[in-house]
Amino acid sequence: MLPLPIGGQLPLPTVVPPMPGQSLLSTRQPDYTSLATPQMGAIDASGALVQGWAENRTSEVHGELVQSLFADQRARIDEIPFHVVNDRSEPNAAAGCSESHAPMLMMTSAMVVVCASSAEARAYDELAGTNTLEAYANALIEDLRASRPVRPLDRSLVPGPMANDPRKLAREVQLFDEQVAFILGHELAHHYRGHTGCAATGTTTSSARDAEQLQRNLANAASPLEQPFEVEADVWGITNVLERGRQRTGGAWTDEGALLSLEVFRHFGPLASGGLDPGVFLSTHPPSELRAPVVSQAALLYRPGQPPLPIPTLDGQGVSIDLGGGAPIRLPFPLPIAPR
Repeated sequence: MLPLPIGGQLPLPTVVPPMPGQSLLSTRQPDYTSLATPQMGAIDASGALVQGWAENRTSEVHGELVQSLFADQRARIDEIPFHVVNDRSEPNAAAGCSESHAPMLMMTSAMVVVCASSAEARAYDELAGTNTLEAYANALIEDLRASRPVRPLDRSLVPGPMANDPRKLAREVQLFDEQVAFILGHELAHHYRGHTGCAATGTTTSSARDAEQLQRNLANAASPLEQPFEVEADVWGITNVLERGRQRTGGAWTDEGALLSLEVFRHFGPLASGGLDPGVFLSTHPPSELRAPVVSQAALLYRPGQPPLPIPTLDGQGVSIDLGGGAPIRLPFPLPIAPR
């Protein structure tokens, strides 16, 4: 266990696994007054994030996360290139190694679409009291079932002037940033925590073509990473998000974007139970019902400038997080998936 910060007190382990099918979304109310006005060119006339802007912003978020890492972590991954791969059919993000053992990091354009659309749906729901996110997740499942390109949020689901309400626009940008930050923070952790084996090895820099090849390889093979590594990457990844988030103006990053992404991923369970491939990114990670409490607990214990306190371990029965006093939190694995 890592030592407690000076004067720090560990809160009681109040986070528990959700019931199967229960929403993983945060119940906190948005602080709209703290949010920045979206950048010029970020939003189109219908109130949706522009795909080109969103892909550029994804690269910017990656850079912000790298600069906010602890010095020893940053030294391991500072030179690793990041690429958005033009693949609209497979929502995916990955840390990996090229055939020449050069490290790389990538996210597909399909994952950018998912983050942008779910951010808008959630921002709209918070103001309008609707179930737009649920409708979008169901439409996304249909796209995956049909093996067709992932479509953005249907404009008929965000009708009326509220689609361009300034509060909604600012909030969807914040949620997009937070989702991308969590996904990339998770993948960066795989490199600097030594899960990939090719970070800081002095090998040649990987290219965009290498990243595209990695995506093709992943689409046809199981990830080499194991689920204990995925849990560890979640804990370090959300710490990276919060460390960067506290330094920002115009809306600090929280764990809400992580929980939003995990809520969307939760809907994909029926694909696997129905004999269909939910995609590499989703099929090789523990279920969202397990990951969400781990992320929430890590966020609860976050202390600025400190590494994460909960150190998760995973065995055949589930995940344990030892908080250094009393019984550890146990999260059973695998959790049952409620039929939909």
